[in-house]
Amino acid sequence: MIFKSEYNESTNSWSKPEILQYPMNTPDDDIQFYIDPNLNSGYFVSNRFESRGLYDIFFFHESDKVLVEGGVFDEKGSIMAQAEVIFRPKRSTGLLVKSMTDDNGKFEVTLGANDDVTVDIRVNEQVIHTETFSTPEAGGIVGAFKVDFKLSLDKESLHEEEEPIEHYQPKYTHIEEIGTKFRKTNKARIGNIYFAVGGYALPAGSHDRLEALLETLQHNPDLRFEISGHTDNQGAPEVNMTLSHKRAESVVAFLVSNGINPKRLIAKGYGETRPLASNDDEENGRELNRRIEVAVME
Repeated sequence: MIFKSEYNESTNSWSKPEILQYPMNTPDDDIQFYIDPNLNSGYFVSNRFESRGLYDIFFFHESDKVLVEGGVFDEKGSIMAQAEVIFRPKRSTGLLVKSMTDDNGKFEVTLGANDDVTVDIRVNEQVIHTETFSTPEAGGIVGAFKVDFKLSLDKESLHEEEEPIEHYQPKYTHIEEIGTKFRKTNKARIGNIYFAVGGYALPAGSHDRLEALLETLQHNPDLRFEISGHTDNQGAPEVNMTLSHKRAESVVAFLVSNGINPKRLIAKGYGETRPLASNDDEENGRELNRRIEVAVME
């Protein structure tokens, strides 16, 4: 974790340390922080979601911000209250800035200046509109930057009866039996691996839950296995797809570090595309969808 403390020359003392928020800190390991003498840029090492290897070096610099205000309206000009507005800045891959429209269809967020931003408008857990806009240079305008979004559908169309979601319904096998002669291609589910939000590093205590899987692979040396990761529907679908793959890779890395031949394993991410239960609730819903599955490939 990275903290900030400022030195006061007049009192010869340091201020109380305060933890820095995202993107400086994440649920993953953020270490070896360095800042240049001008205090406006620097480097740190992290294995966060955006990394391309196990640990990467990240560069940061001071960034100007702008206040963005606007509204969401349907094609008739009616306000869209309680719509979720999701901003994805181009310069900050993986960062989501979310807001909800108020009773007047208005929202307000702070974003980086001089950036291209993709916006998703979501109603009833469904993205109904996407577009891109650019924020201005800092200081280029007086007050907030104004941007409105006009949707190509009316509010009434959003209340039409939706088709029921088809949930994924695999037949799970007990992990110790997944490699038996008559159960090839069957799946086993490994639950209670609670990854940090947005994270993919195996949490403390999860190794014990993977011991049965490790023993199964050791007792069936001729079989190949697919390790698949799954998420709930919170966040952008493309981010969830990548995140689920990285979580599967974390399990594969654990197995390989314990002597399993990597040629016997394949990691695959399915994101939010195979829900076991409704994503409307956390308990017995989203928590069931965040999982690791194992399947015999041959």
